[in-house]
Formats: sequence, C-alpha cells, structure tokens
Amino acid sequence: MNIRFDEYDWDRFEKVLLPKIAGSWNLHKFSKKLNLDFMVYFSSAASLLVSPGQGNYAAANAYLDSLAHYRMSNGLPATSINWGPWSDVG
Repeated sequence: MNIRFDEYDWDRFEKVLLPKIAGSWNLHKFSKKLNLDFMVYFSSAASLLVSPGQGNYAAANAYLDSLAHYRMSNGLPATSINWGPWSDVG
C-alpha cells in the first residue's frame, strides 16, 4: 500500500518506527557490558532504496544501520544486514 507523504501522521509513522527503535536500543543498552561475539540487526535494503509510501519503514531500518555503526565506533560488535525481498512480498 503506497501512502502519499501528505497522508502520513505521527501515529502511522510511529507504528512502524517505534518497535525497531525501542527493541534494538534495549538490546544495545542491556548487552553492551556483556562479552558478546556478535550483535546482528536485521535491517532492510529499504533503508537504502526506499519505495514511495514507505518512509517510516526506511527510517526504522536506517536507525538499525546507524545503531550498528554507533556500536562499532564504541568498540562493540555489530552488524546490520540489509535484507532484500525474500519472496513475493518484501
């Protein structure tokens, strides 16, 4: 479903954005003092190649990519995988 930018409201944006931000930040916060071998975030190619009407999804996945860079800059393990389509749907 494509949504025009002028049809977005914060509730619609937050519905997609908040779970990825809150979940990944909590994993970071509670694991940063653990001796982990790796931390993998499942992002999406949508953070690089966004389709019309999917700004919220792109922003959520760009956050995961940025958090991985933040962790690495602080000497913590992190990888963000920008998955592409898995089947008929993204």
